[in-house]
Amino acid sequence: MENSHGKVTALTAATFEELVINSDKPVVIDFWAEWCGPCRQMKPTFASASEQIEDAVFLAVNVDEEPKISEAFGIRSIPTFVTMKGNRVVDAFAGGASPAEFVKKIQAAVEKAKAPVEA
Repeated sequence: MENSHGKVTALTAATFEELVINSDKPVVIDFWAEWCGPCRQMKPTFASASEQIEDAVFLAVNVDEEPKISEAFGIRSIPTFVTMKGNRVVDAFAGGASPAEFVKKIQAAVEKAKAPVEA
């Protein structure tokens, strides 16, 4: 997924720690594949959300090019969207959604990620 589509950056195993673990903002990850029709349908929605929700970092993982990341997350269907803060998964859901519903889901997950962790 190119940077020209919204504010989405490709995530690789080499950049995982820097972009996810060390991020000071919540991170939203799109697990996708080139051959996946629903993934291609959600690509513009994900890019649009990345422009609307400024208090999060939007990343995309091509599951065929980065199988270790998708295996680590136990991804079984795509598209899957995972919201993280540091090393903690805050929210995850698979499948598509309308643009408005998607933004609502991601915004709620980002707000949850920004809340203090309860001991």
